[in-house]
Amino acid sequence: MPNLGALVTEVKRLVESRVPILDDAIVTHIQRAQRAIEDRGQFMVQEHSITFQHNLANQFTYDVPSDFIANRMTPIYTKKSADTQLIHMIESNDFTVIGKTSTFAPGPPKYWRDSVSEATGNLQWKIFPRSDDLGPSQVTSGAYDVNFPYTRRLTTLAVIGETNWWSENLDDVLAWKAAAMVFAELRDPLAEFWNGLSNGRFREILNQYKRNKVRTSDFQIYPKQSLSSRSKRRFGRQIVTRIP
Repeated sequence: MPNLGALVTEVKRLVESRVPILDDAIVTHIQRAQRAIEDRGQFMVQEHSITFQHNLANQFTYDVPSDFIANRMTPIYTKKSADTQLIHMIESNDFTVIGKTSTFAPGPPKYWRDSVSEATGNLQWKIFPRSDDLGPSQVTSGAYDVNFPYTRRLTTLAVIGETNWWSENLDDVLAWKAAAMVFAELRDPLAEFWNGLSNGRFREILNQYKRNKVRTSDFQIYPKQSLSSRSKRRFGRQIVTRIP
């Protein structure tokens, strides 16, 4: 199973002009290659979500997860009704309106926005209005379970011997991209070659991955039918031609 140690060895094999200080940077380049893949957000393994219990005690602000890259869709929350159901939250970019928290009477969550903590500089989510503590949450009494679907980063390869989904499935993409970065530091034109090879291999894997997702997108199971019955419906009447 490919791991960080194997990737480092592969990069060293590809880069024949060895400079000790660059050898020390190979792990860093592999980590950068991983981030470059993750920033595209193309693979299902990156799909994740987090649920906050929005109640009066928690007020408005919730910390964004450390592995967060981008939102995948509009947040949803559970609304209490005769039949508990998921309701899409309403998005709003009108910060001048939703920023005035005092204008909102407490109730179910209606709006959300990105925010930056003045204390830490970290990204946060703000949810408006304050909870009326009448939510149906089974985790925190009276809270509304607000779910944020997002695209995430996987565990960064940092220790020799570590593996993750990228090293096991895109090891060649990581090694070739890292080699391109090393060659770029050496001002070697081979950087362009290995970067192109890495990008091309990534596209091949991504196209295959997308084809597999298409194959599994139809959840219907069809009854077994004879070949003749299928062919009649699909092709209509049979056309016979004579070869001269």
